[in-house]
Amino acid sequence: TYDDEIKIMAKVGKEFKQKVLFTSVDVEEEDHRRMVEFLGVRHRINNDTFPTMRIVTMKDSSPPVRFRPEDTSVTEENVRDFVSAYVAGDIARDYFTEPLPKDWDKRPAKYLTAVNFKSVIVGSPSKPSLVMWHAPWCGHCKNMAPVWDTMAENFPDYVVGKIDATVNEVPGLPAVHSFPTIKLYRTDGTEAEYNGERTVEGLTKFINTDGVYGMAAPDQPHDEL
Repeated sequence: TYDDEIKIMAKVGKEFKQKVLFTSVDVEEEDHRRMVEFLGVRHRINNDTFPTMRIVTMKDSSPPVRFRPEDTSVTEENVRDFVSAYVAGDIARDYFTEPLPKDWDKRPAKYLTAVNFKSVIVGSPSKPSLVMWHAPWCGHCKNMAPVWDTMAENFPDYVVGKIDATVNEVPGLPAVHSFPTIKLYRTDGTEAEYNGERTVEGLTKFINTDGVYGMAAPDQPHDEL
């Protein structure tokens, strides 16, 4: 029961009170829905059985880093083993990874996830890429859909794709919290971020100038996570 689990948390928490802060989230509260997604325990790529647990670290203005045990059930043994392993540095961070659809490359504008991002975009790319990091609830991103399809059709020598930043975290790359974020990834490993007008004309100039046009243009409205 909930009371039993709180007692477990309190008991084990005393053992780590100088190193880890123990707390709980009532998942029955509608206002806590975004918190549950933030913690990575329930969204469209993950659906934990409750109760569950995570360790989350947040430093300064850096994005959260999550740690997930192999067994998420809340027992005294599991909680103690999980926290002990974290404190010892024996648990790797957990990354959001959206499953890759089988038809990810069927359309001109490619469907990217954390599964194929490195191999297609930054690993050993055979051609440059234009990528939009987006969020499903972002109105500005939705307005970009026809523009993105046109760019993919107009530039077959580029990988033009989009990736949902709310369910994909690519190891080694900074988190994206402003949507849409549009980047040109060059074959030499460098990149440029676009801040110009979100039109076919503007993005075409961005590509044709190898990422120079649009870097100094006035910022367009963004939705923030």
